[in-house]
Amino acid sequence: MEKKPMEKKAKVIVVISTIALILIAIYIAIYALVRTKVVEINEWFLPKNAVTGVSLSNYQGKVDMEQLKAQNIQFALIKATEGTTIQDKRFQANWENAAAAELPASAYHFFSFSSEGATQAQNFIDTVGSLDGRMIPAVDIQYTKKYSRFHNAPNKKKVLREFTTYLNIIENYYGVKPIIYTDKEFYDDYLDGVIDGYDLWVSNSFHPASWDGWKDWTIWHYCQTDELKGFKGDYINLNVLADDTKLADLMYVAPQKPVSDSDILADG
Repeated sequence: MEKKPMEKKAKVIVVISTIALILIAIYIAIYALVRTKVVEINEWFLPKNAVTGVSLSNYQGKVDMEQLKAQNIQFALIKATEGTTIQDKRFQANWENAAAAELPASAYHFFSFSSEGATQAQNFIDTVGSLDGRMIPAVDIQYTKKYSRFHNAPNKKKVLREFTTYLNIIENYYGVKPIIYTDKEFYDDYLDGVIDGYDLWVSNSFHPASWDGWKDWTIWHYCQTDELKGFKGDYINLNVLADDTKLADLMYVAPQKPVSDSDILADG
């Protein structure tokens, strides 16, 4: 008779242990799926009052900006150039159509490790021109298929020299620091401590940016497989502003030129 309570207690312990092990296994499985980029959960972690935008390039084909706006898209980040000689085939159409739809838009450059920063900056300036009425410009720098972290990684000294040259030319021409798009891998390897003071457009479309250790970011690229109406490609990329960032903060304002003595005399 004394064994029965002990048997019941043992059974309870077995049941509880089994349930605990199942829950732990489920957690590990979900965590692994998220970490290995099989499952996307980012929509669960968006800021409360999410200001959402798209990033566009030739891959999205013809884009209907009015349709995007109707789906609560509030800004667009549009690829303009890449390297020294490439202009995105859809840039001019996307740029003009965004203006016609009164959709705030930023032009961005995809930085190449194969050419000089100065010629890349000139390519961007020649292609984009004036930013009046637009958002501040952006530049995308990350590992590529050709230059990856573990295969043919670009020389750090050269990358920083050319990228700094690019940033300085763009800032001197437009009078504003560009937004920098990157991911945690590339940031840790090349940019940590180098780009302090720049607004960051961080990339992780599979789990929250905070899981990578990002604390101060302005824009988060959180999804690369959305299927909105209004474009011809397979998928579209989604981005969101940080809670403490307003769209107005990212609108371009041309710096005022200092008034010279000759200007004063001319006015007189």
